[in-house]
Amino acid sequence: MKLNAIFVMSAVLILSACSKPYDYSGSYEATKGESCEVQPGDNTMISILPASKDGNTYTARLSSQMSGGGIFPLESKPSKMNDDGSITFMFFQEGKTGFFSSKPAVDMKIKIVGKDSSHIYLEKWPVSISAPFNPARGGSFDFVKDSEISMMGHKTPNKFSQLAGKNGLCLKKTNL
Repeated sequence: MKLNAIFVMSAVLILSACSKPYDYSGSYEATKGESCEVQPGDNTMISILPASKDGNTYTARLSSQMSGGGIFPLESKPSKMNDDGSITFMFFQEGKTGFFSSKPAVDMKIKIVGKDSSHIYLEKWPVSISAPFNPARGGSFDFVKDSEISMMGHKTPNKFSQLAGKNGLCLKKTNL
């Protein structure tokens, strides 16, 4: 009986040691719905690069078309893979105040989780915008969940939430 228990425990340890964490490296484009339907045109959204040799730390870079006219930061801080296999990338851009113009501070978090070898889900993308000297320019929303974006005193429809399925926004790896 003890020999069987030792054998089972050894097999579990060997299999868990051999299992490789999900490889998030690559460039990804937005797709539509749970079926991850590819849309026409250039929908490149994010590139994820390893930040260390251990395979558990990554950085993310949003495509330049995601800058929102220079409002949103494009580079994340390095992020480690969570115990559940997901990664939460943190983006921050400090606000600037000038005599004639100002730029609000932006704080974003993008949470991704692996789906299969060629897709990931972008589960959450909360954004917080603050402008201490002009509160009307602030706002907060989630690109994945909110059907409308309200920022800088304007409301616009959110196309990403229209593409998202129940698990979030499906992204397809473009460089397999």
